[in-house]
Amino acid sequence: MDRRRQLTSLALFLIFGLASTCAQGLFDANRKARQAFDAAYAAQKSGQLDKAIAGYQKALELDAGFYAANNNLGFLYTKQKKHALAAEQFKKATESAPELAEHHANLASAYLELGLADKAIGSLKEAIRREPKKHGYHYNLALAHER
Repeated sequence: MDRRRQLTSLALFLIFGLASTCAQGLFDANRKARQAFDAAYAAQKSGQLDKAIAGYQKALELDAGFYAANNNLGFLYTKQKKHALAAEQFKKATESAPELAEHHANLASAYLELGLADKAIGSLKEAIRREPKKHGYHYNLALAHER
């Protein structure tokens, strides 16, 4: 019976010890991703768009599900008239945080710039489903139907 307890203790140590090591690694990656995001946001606010883009990309390398970085990167690509890249980032933001209507609306805007009215309409309908009282989404949906 002592041998069984020893093996059980060893197994629990390995499971929880490795889990805490993995959790620490995840925490460190998230902290570094947040630092990269904060630096990118500061660069964006000061007009250093290339530096901001590089910072958001770094944040996403460290945390692929960092939807705020996807959203902000999409915004910067929109400013540069790189609408296909913007749509890609907004799409990733909707996949990481589908509950946020703003991401669906941003994706719709990129789709409209690309001439993809049907996709824009679908994204706007999703934005409205998630935030039905946002009048701007309804207005943009009406505009999308006109295209």
